[in-house]
Amino acid sequence: MHPSLAFASLVLPGLGQFLAGRRARGLAVFSVIALMLGLLWWATTPAEGFSEAVIAFKGDAGLWGWLAAPILIWAWNVWDAARPTAAPGWIPALIASAMFIVFGWQAAEINLGILTQNGDRVMLILRPMLQPDFLRPRAEEREAWVELIVPCPAEPPPNAVNTLDGITLELSAGCASVGQELTVTGSGLRPDTAAELIWQSPIGDFFPLRDPADPQQFRLIQPEADGRLTAAFTVPNAIPPGIDPNLPQEQRLYVRQSRPIGGWELSTNGGFVL
Repeated sequence: MHPSLAFASLVLPGLGQFLAGRRARGLAVFSVIALMLGLLWWATTPAEGFSEAVIAFKGDAGLWGWLAAPILIWAWNVWDAARPTAAPGWIPALIASAMFIVFGWQAAEINLGILTQNGDRVMLILRPMLQPDFLRPRAEEREAWVELIVPCPAEPPPNAVNTLDGITLELSAGCASVGQELTVTGSGLRPDTAAELIWQSPIGDFFPLRDPADPQQFRLIQPEADGRLTAAFTVPNAIPPGIDPNLPQEQRLYVRQSRPIGGWELSTNGGFVL
């Protein structure tokens, strides 16, 4: 036992360790306790100015209960200085981490209830993370597209029609506004393979349309036995920032069929990575 070193650390945290030659340890103990006390003092004083007023817990006197955290580390520091060998370092690390995490959690106003209140939106983010798009089953693909103008120009064009790769697509209008419902009809499709509806923006970006009944799923349409298809959809807002939304732009609706043929291949994202 080293009572003199223990007394030194009782007077000033880390001093006993510093005098014993464990200078880095002593400075670390002093810095952590000083930081915890400073944070506690700042959190319990009333907010000054708008930048601090937005911090919900600022000025809460109830936070003084956290004074127990630096006191416990102070007591550990006395015990550590008195021992001939170093005391377990995980004890102060755990105490300090708990305090910093709780204060940071409150400052960021993290609300775990959002996970249950907006479950659909959360799953739209989590599902791709749990199922990385790097590989995909090898497939034989067929697709066709039909072009329309969004929004409508002064003289609306006739209904949009296009034939590609033996597939004919026709829209119920040649132009539309964002949010307007249109109908696409098609022929020449494989009757045994579901078709996916994909939108192309004016700058060439592609994104699948989602099922209105289940936004977590992409929109898939099963053609009839004769290869015909009819589906209603809502024109999405695909106009990029910086482009006048009132300026008519050419956009496309793709109908794509993908039939697995066995094996695996790189997906589009996988190709970008490599």
